[in-house]
Amino acid sequence: MRRRIGQILARTSSPASMFNHATLGTREDWTGRFRDIAVPVLILHGADDPILPVENGEALAAGISGSKLIILDGVGHELPLLRVETIADLVASGIRQ
Repeated sequence: MRRRIGQILARTSSPASMFNHATLGTREDWTGRFRDIAVPVLILHGADDPILPVENGEALAAGISGSKLIILDGVGHELPLLRVETIADLVASGIRQ
C-alpha cells in the first residue's frame, strides 16, 4: 500500500487536488436525495474510514428502504488489494439477488 500511495503522489503536482471534491459546484441541491432511491442497494463501508465515518454508511442504509449494509473490518477509505476478491464476491452476490 505504501508503494501504491508513493506512485500516486509521484505522478501528481498537487496532492491537495486529490481531495477537492467538495469544491465542485452543482446546479441543484442533492442533500437527502439518496432517500429517493427505490432499487436494491448494497452499501459497503470501511469500518476504519478516516474520511467518511461509518455513520455515513449507516445513515445511507437507514434512508434507503431495502438496502443492505456491510461494514468491512480493517478497511479504510481505499479498497485494499487483499480484499478486492471478497468485495467483488459481495457485489456479485448482491447483483444476483
